[in-house]
Amino acid sequence: MSDSLEGDRDKRWDRIGVLVDFEAIDRALKDRRPRRVGVSAPDGLQSAARSVYDHLRELGIEPVIILDPTYGFCDLQDGQADALGLDLVFNLGHWSPARLSERTLLVDVEYEVPISRLQALADSLVGAARREGWRTVGLLAVGNYGRVRGKLADLLREAGAVVLPEREEITGSLLNWQVTGCMFPGAWSIRRRVDAFALLGSSRFHAIAVRLATGLRTIMVDPESLEISDVEDDAIHAARRAALAVYRAADARSFGIVTGEKSGQRYPELARAIGRSLEELGRSVYYYSAYEITTDRLGVARGVDAFIVLACPRIGLDAAGGDRPILSYPQAIQLLNLLRGKSLNMDELLRMPLWAWVGYERHER
Repeated sequence: MSDSLEGDRDKRWDRIGVLVDFEAIDRALKDRRPRRVGVSAPDGLQSAARSVYDHLRELGIEPVIILDPTYGFCDLQDGQADALGLDLVFNLGHWSPARLSERTLLVDVEYEVPISRLQALADSLVGAARREGWRTVGLLAVGNYGRVRGKLADLLREAGAVVLPEREEITGSLLNWQVTGCMFPGAWSIRRRVDAFALLGSSRFHAIAVRLATGLRTIMVDPESLEISDVEDDAIHAARRAALAVYRAADARSFGIVTGEKSGQRYPELARAIGRSLEELGRSVYYYSAYEITTDRLGVARGVDAFIVLACPRIGLDAAGGDRPILSYPQAIQLLNLLRGKSLNMDELLRMPLWAWVGYERHER
């Protein structure tokens, strides 16, 4: 299923805007009184980074834009702050209700979507729900669409749809409607009360991840392309590739277990726990660490048959089909079950609320 309103774009719909929480920035500046400040943002928000840079310059503060990629609030810039002599870093667009660092402040950056676009998306989504027979829809969003998500939920309810969650609440490090590439606690908590999920945002990976984590049909609702699309086929393909990687890893005699060096990707105890389990099963284990983990970088580590990456789970899921299997944490749990004589349930392979922060106690139960 894919519904597009692309043909209406010649009507010069208003463009999507960007709103930076300058109030939070000014409060932090008043409390901290920093002299040198770093600004970090994902590639798509570099214009917002320049706006914050100009704001800091006007206040007499020495700013620097950190051009290293930043992928989430697991990827904070405390290390760069030390190296550059920065008193504070503003990380734009990866907001969380949790305080995750003393040096790096997460600053909310919200997209502003015109009501005409939202109404069109609401009409398409209501139509899709009626065709599929969905009575209740879980409306989720990536963090930059929080306010927009609330407006879209109101439009859907006005059209007679039942939309969950009904009210905004904090669930761990996220709000209950919020989704990251490896954390889905809000979706998990309502999965038995909805018929399907709709994810507001432009990341197909996030929509596929919701489908894999919850097991429910998931529709991506894209305010930029004005398209709603079902990710079911892509999710099935991703699950099969993930399962195949586990089966291939079961034949490996040696494993490289890779921990991240970014602030939210350090799991040395988890690495050792999984390593001990593999050694008890007769496998050789080598431990690695890296700041930026890529398939190319893993390629230089010769002499191992398979990798388990305990940083971002997307590394393993995106790398399925390479010359050596690269497993994420959930896949590693299934691998251990397989090596212990249990069968692999592909439907349950990635079905859990957290793909990276789940804690190593689970695999030892």
